[in-house]
Amino acid sequence: MKSMRPVLFLVVLSLLASLLAGCGDLGPAKDFAVIPLDDQAKSISLKDFKGKLVLLDFWATYCQPCRQAMPEVQSVWEKYRSRGLEVMAISDEPRSVLLAFHRGSQLSYPVYVDSQGDASLTYGVTQIPRFVLIKNGRIIWDQLSYSPGEIEQHVADAIG
Repeated sequence: MKSMRPVLFLVVLSLLASLLAGCGDLGPAKDFAVIPLDDQAKSISLKDFKGKLVLLDFWATYCQPCRQAMPEVQSVWEKYRSRGLEVMAISDEPRSVLLAFHRGSQLSYPVYVDSQGDASLTYGVTQIPRFVLIKNGRIIWDQLSYSPGEIEQHVADAIG
């Protein structure tokens, strides 16, 4: 029995490494509906992006770590959108606050208003920033907080 410990340790370590590398399957992505910041006449749901790699970015204008992540989200959006990446930057703040912030920034990735809290409730968001990466309807990365370079790494790994 004692000789099995190193093997078991390596198996557990391997599983942890694959999850940390963004290669894990954390379960099915749950659908929700939000409103595009630039078009209040329509509603967008996660299922509208079927077959695409989707980065959910739960954020707020007052959140400093969220603001620190924005240049990386913008860079990833510019680099990978032609290869099937969709970004859904989701905030539950009032549309007027989001519009004022967005107009004063250099950001061009899509921003969505979660005025009813549908997306936040669906994903159990209680703290921000929170990033969720979805591929083929499955969650492959779910991260609370921001660490520089991490978004880029997980998206690049998922794109292949």
